[in-house]
Amino acid sequence: GTGLWPARSTTTDASGAARISGLRDGVYDLKARRGGAVSATALAVPVRRGEGKEVKLVLGPGRHVRILVTDGDGEGAPAVKGANVVLVEHGLSAFPLHGRTGDDGSVTLGPIAPGYATASALAAGFVPRNAVEVDAGATEARVPLLRGGALVGEVVDDRGYPVPGATIEVVGADAEGMPIDETTAMSDFREAQFERALPGPAPLIPAGELGVMPGPIPDLPRGDVFIPAAPVRSGDPWVTRADGTFRAEPVTPGRVHAIVRHPEYVETLSEVVTLQPGGEAHVRVVMRQGGLLEGRVLEEDRRPVAGARVELAATAGSLERVTYSADDGTFAFAAVPSEVLVSVSRPESPGDVVARLVVEVPERDRKEIEVVLPKAREAVAIRVTDDRGYPLDRVEVRVLSLDVAVPLRKTLFTDDGGDALLPDAAGLPLRISLVRSGRAPRVEQVDAAPKELRLEMGGALKATGAVTARGGRDRIEGARITLFSTTGPRRATSDAEGAFTIGDLAPGRFRVTVTRDGFAPATLRVTIAGDPDRPTDLGRIDLFEAGEVAGEVVDQRGDPVAGARVARDRVPTYLPLGPLPPGVVTTDRDGRFQLGGLPEGAAVIEAYSADLGRAESRPVQVRAGRTTDRVRIALPGDGARQDPKGAGSLAVTLGEERRTVTVVSVPPGSEAEEAGIEPGDRLLSVNGVEVRSLEEARRRLTGPLSEDVVVLLARDGDRGEARWLTRVRREKVRR
Repeated sequence: GTGLWPARSTTTDASGAARISGLRDGVYDLKARRGGAVSATALAVPVRRGEGKEVKLVLGPGRHVRILVTDGDGEGAPAVKGANVVLVEHGLSAFPLHGRTGDDGSVTLGPIAPGYATASALAAGFVPRNAVEVDAGATEARVPLLRGGALVGEVVDDRGYPVPGATIEVVGADAEGMPIDETTAMSDFREAQFERALPGPAPLIPAGELGVMPGPIPDLPRGDVFIPAAPVRSGDPWVTRADGTFRAEPVTPGRVHAIVRHPEYVETLSEVVTLQPGGEAHVRVVMRQGGLLEGRVLEEDRRPVAGARVELAATAGSLERVTYSADDGTFAFAAVPSEVLVSVSRPESPGDVVARLVVEVPERDRKEIEVVLPKAREAVAIRVTDDRGYPLDRVEVRVLSLDVAVPLRKTLFTDDGGDALLPDAAGLPLRISLVRSGRAPRVEQVDAAPKELRLEMGGALKATGAVTARGGRDRIEGARITLFSTTGPRRATSDAEGAFTIGDLAPGRFRVTVTRDGFAPATLRVTIAGDPDRPTDLGRIDLFEAGEVAGEVVDQRGDPVAGARVARDRVPTYLPLGPLPPGVVTTDRDGRFQLGGLPEGAAVIEAYSADLGRAESRPVQVRAGRTTDRVRIALPGDGARQDPKGAGSLAVTLGEERRTVTVVSVPPGSEAEEAGIEPGDRLLSVNGVEVRSLEEARRRLTGPLSEDVVVLLARDGDRGEARWLTRVRREKVRR
């Protein structure tokens, strides 16, 4: 519970009672086990000082689960001896069961209460596998493990001398898009916690949990007493040796790079490499000593500012550091890269950056700067009313600064009088979005914010429709409908009759997508109009049964390519961390893929690998309800281009037409989608600088995660080209 962790145990007396005393105030979980019987978990039992609490736990038949850990998921995969296994009821419990597999690769754990459970396993040389579901009532489960790879490298300084004692962190994304972030400390902590939990919960000693032992103190152990050795961690420490070399293993396979740190050098990123299961990848990292950055934070009247938050971020790389100014306003950073972004916040509002500047720091030299905090601007008083002039409370007011130099991003809510106060914003160019249930969302852009701003929200519009199949003869339940707007996507799901309703809409023209497993997705453009009392009828949206394409992806030599992305027409290049978007799959370890959800007819299938480039198949004929197989795609091997190094970017795939950069795809759930960016939009400028090539656009979109980007976009509409500015957060992306 809140005052006791990890779990402790006690034993009932002959009457089945147990008394637990000395607990701190809080909430606690309790569970009883005896032989093959187990109780349900009593969750969040409140305990107050000086009060007694009686809890009744009823034992019932439990079940034991035999868990088999194997090397891979294929038939006949060899068993893994000595794997650490954890079994957890209902996927989350304060009382997990721990065990270690024997010679046959299995371990039996229990008893557990009725219901589903999850099993996790870890073994030397393998990647941890978490939360494999064990069905309710199942007495056997299999946990296949994936062999880890090894990242081998050499770290030298800019003169070619080895750098010993540098620590290695491996980050990236696995084949499924999930983040990788691994260090020696993490693996050591994980193994130490397992060893501690393996014997089961320690006895509960009602002595304040301070380690006081009841009874006589035992004798000190003599020399002939066996002391068990600490668990041996797999692999060497992830620290460079005297010759500057290192070996980091096991590492989760995927697209990874090393972050190398040493107190005398600038934090450095290696190039990105692809790591295969059981394979090796090699990197060479050159570290620089950097320079010394010293500075002082001052008010406009030259008074020093004590306690100001100063954040330093590399414009190329992942380095981020934070310090606070001393009483005389001074601060300093050592081992600073050649170009950094310095952001300063006032002591009373450390989350609001008021000054930001890019500083060039000479190598092996000192740079001194002064950061003069600008005088606080006047506040902007925002009042939101309905179309009759009555104030609206609980309106979400999202404010973005469109001035590249002023990183203002605020979310406010109006009070009962419809008022919200935006500090330090008068005179700034702003983009203001208003969102409230029952009201039409509104986006307002002002070139110079006045001291008082009055905004009106009209009644919300609705859109209704029905999702069908086979020409309207079948009603489709569970279809996912997404409408894309300037305030973010709006989503709905069709009911048993195929009907859906999307509310809280503003008038305008929007893109709508409809998806359902087993059917080809549909995209349409709709116009929302009318009034709140008469919803816009989108009519019947008929989906067609989908087909499937199966095949393999190979390299120039004909060897299978694992982890390549495959999609119809165009594979997205940049994606946020997380699951793949609909319509995109990855090849397995044998280079095979199965791509479903395809409309009937001719289709071109594309495969993409960051290392080997992209290639298309010949047109293949897709038939509804059938699988078109034996599709073979050979990658050219020209994709090893290194991206601009930065902690974040925008997860959009870009194209180029007649020296104009266009948005080809926007992944669901990305920051770009939330900002209202859509496929087909044209990217005109980034942070006030015009972009005319893919390389220039990507370079300017990439940078520190702490810095947003201000983009100028253009989109064709019914009234011609429309242009608008918006500020978008950078996020971690994978290629």
